[in-house]
Amino acid sequence: MRAGLRKKSARKILKRLRESREIWFTNTGPRDTGQSDYKNRFTLHDMSRLVPIYDASGYFSVEVHGGARFHQDLLNNKIDPFEEARLWAEGMPNVLTQTLIRSTNVWGYRMYPRNVVKLAVRAFLPVIDVWRCFDFLNYVPNMAPVAEEVLRGGKIFEPAVSFTESPECSDAYYLRVVGEIVSLCGGTIS
Repeated sequence: MRAGLRKKSARKILKRLRESREIWFTNTGPRDTGQSDYKNRFTLHDMSRLVPIYDASGYFSVEVHGGARFHQDLLNNKIDPFEEARLWAEGMPNVLTQTLIRSTNVWGYRMYPRNVVKLAVRAFLPVIDVWRCFDFLNYVPNMAPVAEEVLRGGKIFEPAVSFTESPECSDAYYLRVVGEIVSLCGGTIS
C-alpha cells in the first residue's frame, strides 16, 4: 500500500495523507530506546537488525533521530549519528524517516544561532524525511530556520505545539500559535 513512500515528493505525500481515510501512524521507538538510561540503550548493531521489520510495518514514519538521541549517540553510545540515520534511510524505502528537533536548540540543550541551525538541518536533509519541530515556548520565529531549510529541501515539516496549563494558555492563544505556524509554512505541513 505504501511501497516506495520515500521516493514520492513531500507534496504528493501530504496530498495523499490529507485525502486518505486511513490512519497513518508514526513510531518513535528507535529514537526513544537510544536516549533512555543505560538499561534501555541499544547499540547500532542491535537497532540495525530491526530496520527490515520497521520497513515492513506499514508505518507512515519511524522517528529514528533527534531529541536527546543525537546527544546520546555521540557521548554515551559512541555511535556516528550520520551513519545511524543513513542506515535507517537506506533500509526503509517504504517508510519515512523522522527526527524530533527542538527549534533553535536543534538536538542539544542550548540555543544555537540561525546559521548553525540551518547547517545542522541541511546536514541531515538527505536522510531525514519528516521533521517534527517544537519550541517549548511556542515561539514560532524560533521554528523558522528549521522550517525554511526543510521546505526548501523538499521534505515534510511537522510543527508541534507545546501545551501547558496556565491562564495565559487559552484556546485563543493556541489558535494564534497555530495561525502563525500555518503562515510560516504556507500550508505545506503535516
